[in-house]
Amino acid sequence: MTEYTSETDRGNRNAFTNPFNEEGAPEIEKIIDAVVGNLKDNVQVEERPEGGRVFSGSLTEMQVPALVNAVSSYMMKQVINDKHRMQANVKLPDLESDIFVKKVSGRAVENEAGLLEHVTGEVVLSGKDKSGVQHDITLNAVFKLTDVGTTKVTKPDLSNAKVEKVNLYSGFTSKYVGTYKNNIVIEKDGQFVKIGERTLEITSVESGRVTGKFYETVKPEYADQYHEPYNFTFEYDPKDSTHGPHQFFFSYTNPQGEQEYGQIHPQSSGKIYLELNIEVLDEHSYRSNIDYNTFDSEFIRVFEE
Repeated sequence: MTEYTSETDRGNRNAFTNPFNEEGAPEIEKIIDAVVGNLKDNVQVEERPEGGRVFSGSLTEMQVPALVNAVSSYMMKQVINDKHRMQANVKLPDLESDIFVKKVSGRAVENEAGLLEHVTGEVVLSGKDKSGVQHDITLNAVFKLTDVGTTKVTKPDLSNAKVEKVNLYSGFTSKYVGTYKNNIVIEKDGQFVKIGERTLEITSVESGRVTGKFYETVKPEYADQYHEPYNFTFEYDPKDSTHGPHQFFFSYTNPQGEQEYGQIHPQSSGKIYLELNIEVLDEHSYRSNIDYNTFDSEFIRVFEE
């Protein structure tokens, strides 16, 4: 069970909006109508005996609107020539000029309920590479819709279920109570050397409120090669945040006796992420001033053998 901190959080979670009601939607719709409005005469419609219709059509390069060709040229340069988006085994020519839609054809089958259950399409794009050699690239797409209306949803019986409350923002539950550690490591004489340990103890979790302790232990012979170790207790409750929406920090005292802010949240199974020395910039942003070259933020659960 997810525990929401307010009705506002509950109402906005997983909300969907109608894109046609967004600002600028009417203008975009007019542009689309201008592009495709004169294409309806190129689409053939056939009534199916069992209900529904079949739509089919084909356009040559002379029938494709200029705006479609302009957009196609831009998209081809962005997609095909961007090697970071292509797999290594995909071999396509680098089209650089005179890119246009040479042919468009497609067929769509509508069932008796008015749903498009099978769509096939083919687009042939033509263009020249940097050497002026002409290339044609054919793109094929197939869409199938099956088993419509066959999904059955059965509400589970939760009358005897064991309920575990999870706070919406902290994500912590009682299963995170325990000890977590990582190593303090420095580089010396070209080697990595462990000089101590960091320990994070989660002592209790109740309704999203987390209490715990953090401390560092350094071997005496390396004390002069590391800053004064941290050692503090903390209490973390997102409900008590005073730093603006979705900024949830706890306060602690650093080795110099100064108050600083930290943040904590669960990672994958058996791991917790801890940030220290956080500077709140404004109501919507912050940064961590911790030196990540010497501080490891990932803590791993310690299990007794």
